[in-house]
Amino acid sequence: MPAATEVFIFFHIRKFNHYQHFIFALLKFFHYYRQQTAISFVLNCLFGKPTRKLKEYYSSQNKLAPLFDDVLQAVANCPVRLIRRTNNINNEEDEKCPNTMDYSLIYTEQKTTELEDIWKVKKKGNSKNRKFGKKKEKNDEEDRWEDRDTEDEDEKERYFWIGIEEDGEKREKEEKIRHINIHGEAKTGKSILVQKISYLWAKKQLWNDRFQLLLQIPLRKIANIFGKRMDKNDDNIEDQWLKIMKELNIPQWNTDDTKSVINARDRLLLVLDGFDEIANELDTKPGLKQWLQHCIANSNYSILMTSRPNAICSYLNNKLRRFDIVGFQRRDIQNYVYGYFQSITDNDNNMQADALIKTLKNNPNLQLLSHTPLCLRLFCYLARQEMDERKEEQMKVFDELNNIPVSKLYEKLLECYMKWNWIKSNKTNKQNMFNTFKMEIDYLSQLAWEGLKCGQIDISCEIQERVLHSIQMKYPRKCTANTSHWSQIYAFGFLQGQGSMNSSHPINSVYFPHLTFQEWLAAYYLVQYNHKQVCSILINEQLNSKYSMMIPFMAGILYHNIENKKDTSGSGLLHFWKLLHSPSLCQLSPIHQMILSVCCLDACKADIDSSFLQSQIKNYHKTVINSFKSFLINWINFNKDKDSNEHQIVYQSFHKVIEQYLFNLQYIFIHPDIHLSIIDQLKLVENTLKEGKNSKLVTRLRYLNVSSQTSKMVIKYCQQGFQDKDNPIRKIYMNTFESIALKTQIDNIFKILLDGLHNKNKYIHTKCAKLIEATSWNMNKEQLNNIFESLMTIYKYY
Repeated sequence: MPAATEVFIFFHIRKFNHYQHFIFALLKFFHYYRQQTAISFVLNCLFGKPTRKLKEYYSSQNKLAPLFDDVLQAVANCPVRLIRRTNNINNEEDEKCPNTMDYSLIYTEQKTTELEDIWKVKKKGNSKNRKFGKKKEKNDEEDRWEDRDTEDEDEKERYFWIGIEEDGEKREKEEKIRHINIHGEAKTGKSILVQKISYLWAKKQLWNDRFQLLLQIPLRKIANIFGKRMDKNDDNIEDQWLKIMKELNIPQWNTDDTKSVINARDRLLLVLDGFDEIANELDTKPGLKQWLQHCIANSNYSILMTSRPNAICSYLNNKLRRFDIVGFQRRDIQNYVYGYFQSITDNDNNMQADALIKTLKNNPNLQLLSHTPLCLRLFCYLARQEMDERKEEQMKVFDELNNIPVSKLYEKLLECYMKWNWIKSNKTNKQNMFNTFKMEIDYLSQLAWEGLKCGQIDISCEIQERVLHSIQMKYPRKCTANTSHWSQIYAFGFLQGQGSMNSSHPINSVYFPHLTFQEWLAAYYLVQYNHKQVCSILINEQLNSKYSMMIPFMAGILYHNIENKKDTSGSGLLHFWKLLHSPSLCQLSPIHQMILSVCCLDACKADIDSSFLQSQIKNYHKTVINSFKSFLINWINFNKDKDSNEHQIVYQSFHKVIEQYLFNLQYIFIHPDIHLSIIDQLKLVENTLKEGKNSKLVTRLRYLNVSSQTSKMVIKYCQQGFQDKDNPIRKIYMNTFESIALKTQIDNIFKILLDGLHNKNKYIHTKCAKLIEATSWNMNKEQLNNIFESLMTIYKYY
C-alpha cells in the first residue's frame, strides 16, 4: 500500500470521535482493500503502543524463574504436552469431590494437541467442498467489486455491509471457543506453559493472527491488592484494572495503555495463571471476585486459565474447552537433560548428561519421577551439585536416591540447598543440616503453614511479621551483637521476592520456589510440632483442595520419622492412620477415601513388613492394600453389558479416579499382593479378550503394564488382538499397544513393530511405522540396522 494512502487512512481514523463510527471506518477499510498489510497497519494504529510494550516485555522473559542457585534455563527447553478432555461438562462432578489428587497423566491413548491448535474449531462438512466454496465465493466477490468500480459510494457501502454480515455469521459459527482451562497437577509446569505462551506470542510464533493483545496475569500476584472489604472505588472496573496493571509493573506502561486493554474488542487474550492459588480467597475478597467475573463474562475477551484439577472455576462458560498438561515423554526427558547440561558448559561434552540419563533409565523409581517436569529439573540440579564434588564417581551420583519416595525427595533437596549454598563458606558439619539451620527451617515451615492455612501463596508481610515474632520468642538472641533473626533468615535466601536487604523486618510479599515446597514444609511443620493441628486437618479439612498434596506429605514425613528413629514409638503415624480411617470422621466417598489412603500409603512405601513399624500400623497398611486390591479386581473385570446399574456407578467413579493415579504410584503396584493379583487377573481375562466381548477391558490393559512380567502378558494379548476380525477392536488393541510402546523398554516390543510393518492391515502398518519413528531415538545400532533392512524389503516389494 502506498505511503500516501497510509497517511490518508490514518488521518481519517484519527478524526472519528464516536467509537461506533470509528469501528465502521475500520471495517469498511478492511473490506475495501482486503490486504493483510492494511489490516496490520490499522490494528497497529489502534493497539500499537500497548502491543509493542507487551511484546518487548515478554520477549525478555525467555528464562525460567531461578530455582535456588541453579543456572537459568531457556523456556524453549521445556516441551509442553496437552491432551484434550473429551468431557467438557463443566464443574458438576468435579465439585462433588474437589479433593482428588489428580497427578498428571503421563501416558494416554488420547493424542496430544499442539499448542498452536488449541483454539481451532473443526469445521463440519467436506473439506474439498469448503475449499472450493471459499475460493468461488472469494472470486465472485472480487468480480462483483471490479464490476461496480464506477458506482457511487452509497451503493458500495450497501454491498460492503452485506459482505460484513455474511462474514460475521461465518465467524460466529466458527469461533465458538472463548474460554480454555488448562489443568495440571503440582510440578507439571503450568506456569512454565504460561510463560512460554507469552514468549512465543511476543516473538510472533504463536496466535498473532488471532490476538493483537496478550496479557499474562499471575493471579497470586494480584490477589493481595484486593482487600477483604469493598472500598468505594473497588466496584469500578477501570480502577481495578489500573491497580492490577500497576502491580504487574510492565515497563513504560501508562493509563492510556490500560484503557486500550479495557476497551479491547475481540483480539485480547487474558492468560490467567493459577486459579487454584486464589480460589479460597474469592469469597473473602469481593473486589477480586467481581473483577474476575467481569473479565470472564466480557464477550470481547478470550480467557486462557491454568489451575490444578481440584480447583474448578465455575464462571467459565459452557463452551469451555479443557486440556490436561501431561508429563514429559521419554524423548522429552533426554532432550531436557542434554539441554540443561549444555547450558552450563562451554563444550559439547555430554558426559554429565549421559551419566544422569543412564541412572534414570536403570532406576524405575527415578524414571517414574522424571516424567514430572519439576522433578526432572530438580534431578538435574542435584546431579550438577554432586558431580561438581565427586567427578571421579559420576556413575554413583544417585545411589542415595534409589527407591526414594517423593516426600523424602523434598527433604533431600532442602538438604542439598543448605549444603551447597552454606557449607562451602561456613565449613559447617555436613551432617544434620536440619539441625544446623533449625531456626531457618522452623521459620520457613511455620510460614508455609500459615500461608497455606490463609490461602496465601504470595505470603503477606503481616504473616511474615507474625511468624518472625514467634521465632524471635522461640530463639532469643544471647546478646545484641549476634546477627538478627531476620538477617539470618534473609541470608538463607530460599524464598523468592524478598528484594534487597535494607530493613530489619519483611517489607515485600514472598513465595516459595514452587507451591509443592510450601506444601511439604507446611506438612513438616504440622507433624513436627503440633499433633492437634494434624488432628484438625484430618477431621475437618479432607475436602479442602488446598491440603490435597499436604496430607500425603504428612504421611511420608511421619513414616520417615520412624525409619530414621526420630519417632521410635511410631505414635505420630499411628495417630494419623486412626484419624484417616475413622468412619465417623470421613468426609469423602468410599472411592475417594480409598484413593486418599492409597496415596498416603504410597508415601509410606506401601510398607507392611519392616520391623521398625508397630503391628497396628502394619494392620492399617494391610487394610489399605486389601481394599485397593478388591477395587482393582472389580475394575479389571467390569462388564457394562452384564453388571448392574449400581455396579456401573461404582465402576465409572472408580475408573475416573484410578486412571489418574496408576502411573504415579511408586510402591503400590510393586507390592507383592497387588502385583500377584494383577497377574492372576490377566490370566483369568484371556478368554474374555479372545471372545472380544468386552472392548473396555482392552483399553484397561495399558494400566496393568506395571512390570516386565505383566508387560509380556499385555503385549501378547495386544499382538493377538491385531488379528481380530472386527476392525474397531483391532484399532483399540493398536491404541493400547501404542501407549505401552511409548513407556516400555524397546527390546520388549521391537519384534512386534517389525512384524507390524509387514501387516496387511493399513491401520496397523501405519501405526507401527509411526511408533518406530517415535521410539527410534532409543534404539541401538543393531535394532536400527534391522529396521533399515525391513524398510528396504518393503520398498523392493512395492
